[in-house]
Amino acid sequence: MTASVTPEPTATANGVVPGSSTPEVSPPRRRLGPILTVLGSLAAVVVGVIALFGLLGPGVVDSSVVANEIQGRITTGQAICSEDLPAEVGASITCSVLDGADSYSVRATVSAVDGDDVSYQLEQV
Repeated sequence: MTASVTPEPTATANGVVPGSSTPEVSPPRRRLGPILTVLGSLAAVVVGVIALFGLLGPGVVDSSVVANEIQGRITTGQAICSEDLPAEVGASITCSVLDGADSYSVRATVSAVDGDDVSYQLEQV
């Protein structure tokens, strides 16, 4: 008894195996693009939430902004603030003012914070 081996038919360019009417089905391809898009979007949402709730730390009013405000409202002399004003109600910094022969200090104290808007009081001390 002799066994004969019949070779497997191969598909043509259109995916149909000769002698059959159904195309050959190839395994599904994995697509990395949509997965990376979803992960990137998720990372952007997480960063947005962190920024929204201030988990990156409180903001500050730059020392030069406070100094310019002092120069515009209290003196025509030179104001020097050596540190930024934390954007937290009750926080304060003291700045030096040189006005001609006079020198004195001005305290800036935060009275309200509403998002990016920081209100503060200036008083000579």
